[in-house]
Amino acid sequence: MVNDKIQQLDVDWIPGNMQTLCVLSRNPEELTRDLGIRFNRSYDNLDYLKYAVIETTLGRIFGLVRHENNPRRGTELCVGLGYGRRECKLDEALSTIRETRDNLTWIADNQ
Repeated sequence: MVNDKIQQLDVDWIPGNMQTLCVLSRNPEELTRDLGIRFNRSYDNLDYLKYAVIETTLGRIFGLVRHENNPRRGTELCVGLGYGRRECKLDEALSTIRETRDNLTWIADNQ
């Protein structure tokens, strides 16, 4: 448990059919500093990446992902990770990591 609201899952990265819901303005280093979120390192078909898998208080999951050579600032918030858990909705995920829509650099059209 990172704090009383953020629960991380210690799982290996499963590359696959994830869907990016938004991009946070903060990078993994800032999320670690500000919230204590621990990022792991892995890779997918694009690049090496840093990731964290978070479980909300309702038992839903989402991922935070940053491809290492992405020239743009920020961290992707993703669902569809394939861990056999219920997927999270955007506002629940943002609330879990104490973010607001005002601090997003990009948001998917359907959100």
